[in-house]
Amino acid sequence: FALFRHPNPAKCVDYKYRFQAPDSAFYDPAQFKLQPENLEQYPWNSVDNVVCTHGTGDNQLLETMKYWRTRLVLMPASFEYTPKMIESGARRCDSRAELTPEQFYQYIEHFIRFLHMLNKLKYLAQERVYR
Repeated sequence: FALFRHPNPAKCVDYKYRFQAPDSAFYDPAQFKLQPENLEQYPWNSVDNVVCTHGTGDNQLLETMKYWRTRLVLMPASFEYTPKMIESGARRCDSRAELTPEQFYQYIEHFIRFLHMLNKLKYLAQERVYR
């Protein structure tokens, strides 16, 4: 019976490509291995528990679940700077002037507060520990 469930052996593909970072003049080599997942061994019950409990308590996301994550970048809209940048033909997008260490620290603190608001994270200010 097991022979008929998966008649063709799973193929692994080594995907090789080159990418160019925005601030780089060169294309860098990269590689990724694509391989199919064995769905019979996937922890479906654990995934169901995490979804039903919204990841609270003992039901946390585990590496064995191979869940997807995404990272988002927030870019402020600058109605004054964007046209200047486009007209100048600059390849870099440095819209901020140099900050003093104190200004930079304050900027980071405000940004962290903003992230806490978005994620509703617990912030222990006295220890500067993020949970």
